Amino acid sequence: MRNALATFISAAVIIITFLSSGHAAPYAYVTNTNDNTVTVIDTATHTVVGAPIAVGYGPAGMGISPDGKYVYVSNEDVSTVSVIDTETNTVVGSPISVGSAPCGIAVAAGGNKAFVANCLGGTVSIIDTASRTVSETTAVISSNLFDIAASPNGSYVYVTDLANGRIVTLNAATNELSHTTTGDLTHKPKGVTVSPDGASIWVTRTGWVNEVAALNASTYSAIDTIDVNPNPSGIAVNPAGTKVYATSYGSTGNGSTVAVIKTSDYSLESTVTVGTAPEGVAVTPDGAYIYVVNSGSNTVSVINASNNTVVNTISVGSNPKMVRIQPASGTYVAVTANATGSATGSVSSNPAGINYSYNTKNTGSAYFRTGSTVVLYAIADEDAVVTWNNTCALAGGTESDNDTEQATCTIASMNTGKTVTATFKGTAYFSGTPKAGIAPLTVAFTDKSTNSPTSWLWDFGDGATSTSQNPSHTYTTKGYFDVTLTATGPDGPMTRTRYCYINSCYNYPVIISETSTGYTSILSGYTALLEGQTARIHAALFNENLALTLDKAIRLHGGYDCDYTNDSGFTVIKGSLTVSAGSVIIDQIKIK
Repeated sequence: MRNALATFISAAVIIITFLSSGHAAPYAYVTNTNDNTVTVIDTATHTVVGAPIAVGYGPAGMGISPDGKYVYVSNEDVSTVSVIDTETNTVVGSPISVGSAPCGIAVAAGGNKAFVANCLGGTVSIIDTASRTVSETTAVISSNLFDIAASPNGSYVYVTDLANGRIVTLNAATNELSHTTTGDLTHKPKGVTVSPDGASIWVTRTGWVNEVAALNASTYSAIDTIDVNPNPSGIAVNPAGTKVYATSYGSTGNGSTVAVIKTSDYSLESTVTVGTAPEGVAVTPDGAYIYVVNSGSNTVSVINASNNTVVNTISVGSNPKMVRIQPASGTYVAVTANATGSATGSVSSNPAGINYSYNTKNTGSAYFRTGSTVVLYAIADEDAVVTWNNTCALAGGTESDNDTEQATCTIASMNTGKTVTATFKGTAYFSGTPKAGIAPLTVAFTDKSTNSPTSWLWDFGDGATSTSQNPSHTYTTKGYFDVTLTATGPDGPMTRTRYCYINSCYNYPVIISETSTGYTSILSGYTALLEGQTARIHAALFNENLALTLDKAIRLHGGYDCDYTNDSGFTVIKGSLTVSAGSVIIDQIKIK
């Protein structure tokens, strides 16, 4: 199977990472397909470190966790993935079964998922890196996939579909198909990588062409193309985003080379001759060296990025394969969002990485680029509330919307790992029937609080209170009344106030002074006003967004009692009020 797959699968995997053992420079990991091993190289000295690591049959692609602790190796001959612990350089756990002939792996920036392109199976397997199990497999995309790469912010995964000449995009959060480019068998994409800013997708293309294409990551339209030597394959971009490196197998008259492309003007800066049949390519985290795997000569060529010359050739195993680039230690920092409390809900992040339901698990972690801003959302299920309980603030973030259905934690300029905790708890809630009528008005209140409260305190807004769970109360005077319920349960007191909830006026809340015509909303009263007229408005709460756009001079006068004889109160608008035309006098109206 290895020989049959050789023409289909992007070659040479070099994974760059920092070891936590104290080594000063990152290590490179190279798959040796015919030896079923992975070679480790010290990029400081360009020398092999230790004995090759035995993995599964036909190792090809690789991906690495953002913290550099684990390397994921796709074993194409046995359709499994091996996991290497970089602290000990040993395989940990059992092989993970995936689809047919896995050829490439991209670990999403959050680090919680590894996406495996099953090249002959035509699917993508999604590995949960915490449990090291396949959580989902996509539907069949193609009969022959080739390469896979993740966007730097962890939002998208790009798969090259060699059989249909297109790029398929997956949403990394939902694992669902997001976009598919139009198939073009004359320009078949092979290797793929993404610029550090996520704005450009770079691919090598064959078919009727031998080129490197830069695509707009938002529109998928071609920004530019650059002709290279025949049979281009692997591709990488340096950490600064200024250079792109693409390997070519070559053909008669054109040797095995690496094209060096400037991203500033999409021009070919240099063509560097390397070993036989170069396929994969990777750049060290400092951008100083380019490692090229030569599958035909069983070597790795090391190119000095400053002058585009080969400065070292390293012997590795037989038929080295694919390549993926991983940033140095410190490029990513971890965020852990825990959940606690007696109610349920969900926790997610932007950029993507953390996304779980609190009713099934209570923690989620992901890695985000150093210096980025991370927004965490905790959303409570129905009839519950959530708060960060100052944990976000203690982590250097900004909390908002606490003790509501959604609490937000924003952590700007991330530079160290953070841990926050969302607390989901029940909430006080109630209804009353009827809510409007002529005083004396008797209202039956029903407690609808969650979280099994054991005691209740009602404030009916007219000076009366009750400790019953479902009391009745008679309003003997006209007016609008706020009702407050404090229900105490396992999470302590829960309070809910419903403003102007009871209306014992039983009168229109808005009238036109000149005609005494009544209206049910401020907007409807405003619309009916003629030039020079006044709308009188009850001292009540109105849930309205008022856009006053009519060209007329009018007056909105709030704060009135039920009979419109006294204007000593205030009208409250829960919403907005804007005036874009006419002349409007506004009295005793507040915006909440």
